[in-house]
Amino acid sequence: MGIFSQFQLPILLICVGLNSLLAILVLRSNRRSHTNIIFASLSLIISIWLVIMYLAINPRLDLYWARASIIVATPMSVCFFLFSYALPATRLVLKKWHLLAIFILIEVVAVINSSSLAFRGIEIIGGKAQIVAGPGMMPFMIVTTFFSVAAIFFLFKKSISGGRKAKNQIRLILFGMFVMLALIIISIPLPIILFKNSSFVPLAPFYTLIFLTTTAVSILKYNLFDIRILATEMLVAVLVFILLIEGIFSKSIVFIALKIFFAIILGILGDLLVKSVNNEIKRRREISHLLRSLELANTRLKKMDKQKSEFLSIAAHQLRTPLSIAKGFIELIKDKAYGKTTKEMDKTLDKMNQSNERLINLVDEFLDISRIEQGRNGIKAAKIDLGKIVDDVVEEFKGEARSKDIKLSRDDSSKLPLVEADIDKIRHVLFNYLDNAVKYNSGNIIQVKASIKGPGVSLVVKDNGIGFAKDETHNLFDKFYRASNVRGINVNGTGLGLYVCKKFVEAHSGRVWAKSRGINKGSEFGFWIPFKHRK
Repeated sequence: MGIFSQFQLPILLICVGLNSLLAILVLRSNRRSHTNIIFASLSLIISIWLVIMYLAINPRLDLYWARASIIVATPMSVCFFLFSYALPATRLVLKKWHLLAIFILIEVVAVINSSSLAFRGIEIIGGKAQIVAGPGMMPFMIVTTFFSVAAIFFLFKKSISGGRKAKNQIRLILFGMFVMLALIIISIPLPIILFKNSSFVPLAPFYTLIFLTTTAVSILKYNLFDIRILATEMLVAVLVFILLIEGIFSKSIVFIALKIFFAIILGILGDLLVKSVNNEIKRRREISHLLRSLELANTRLKKMDKQKSEFLSIAAHQLRTPLSIAKGFIELIKDKAYGKTTKEMDKTLDKMNQSNERLINLVDEFLDISRIEQGRNGIKAAKIDLGKIVDDVVEEFKGEARSKDIKLSRDDSSKLPLVEADIDKIRHVLFNYLDNAVKYNSGNIIQVKASIKGPGVSLVVKDNGIGFAKDETHNLFDKFYRASNVRGINVNGTGLGLYVCKKFVEAHSGRVWAKSRGINKGSEFGFWIPFKHRK
């Protein structure tokens, strides 16, 4: 025991200094956090308790300070409980009457401990002064043990049910707290009560160091409190403290003045540095909060987009059925199935059929969109003759092109090799390109060219029509987008056609493009797909 006694005062000063500094720094990091406030209070009470314990036995056993030590020990155990109850939240959720009851209990125990009921006096036993415990020690033992066990219970419970990071934080603090409390209870109150022996009292600072060390490790490793602010403030405080100590012990008044001056300057600069670090941390936290908000908003938008796609699919299916029925009845009426029709009726039926067909095409586009967005855009790959598809589609548009005095030409595509692709989707893309070229053609020429390009085939539709502005090139294949110079033209369009074409081609591991030299200077729309479909 003698080897520890000679280091008792230095260890006490180190423990009190570190404990007090940690309390101040933690409180400054977040003054509104109940957990930080309780931790700071706990740290300061421990420091006070350590000093009182030292005074109680130095230079000799003192009854006054001995009674003061157990008076302070009661709120210390309560702070342990409140700290563990609040951790790791920032607010202490406890009813006011519970706090009032705890305060009254502390006061009652303090009154008992301040009297001779706790410590009756001091006796010389075996040549050593020993404190004689009284019946008042029993309430103190019951209260402090209850709150200490409750603190360990809550920490243990949270170490099991919390998140991974919170579990690691709390388990480390729980370990340090359990070891410290166990050593304090076993080596200080019990020997005094049972054996009238206070020999282990000087070891109390060692026990608090265990808790301080584990808490510090938790801070450093798991960022329970912000370590960057803590480390910066501790460094500044230590440097200022060293300068002040050197100044106090200097023999020259000039050196004392200089050391104090530099300590003040260092304190000011350190405070500015701490504020700078604190501002940076706040900005990072704000950015992190914004990122989490964006992720949450993005998740919600994806969910809403999925619901929209499902609704669109259901609505499109429900619309297509009556439109198909209407188309059938129009054909029956035109075929005289319900009697003869006049020329005016036939014209009206033709208009009805055209309008109905446009609606069917629009519904088909919506169905294509919903399939794409729901991941049901499957490719039924087979060996197809792209040249024959080009010939067939061009042949379909010849009549409409001739009525608009448009010359529709195609290069010889008979030499193209077979391509592994979905015939319906490739036909849809080419049909859409030619349909747009005929619709928006203010010139009189449309050229269709298919050729071999590397490990695949490209198909290009060129015209000398209305074209589009160069800055709109990258938007043409977006959903619901229409070029600015076609919005005033009396042509039906939804802005979905090119988007569907792009998705169909990309499903073949291909690519699409659009080119124009400017408005009224023609345009070129093309796509490329590989010879062999890659899943």
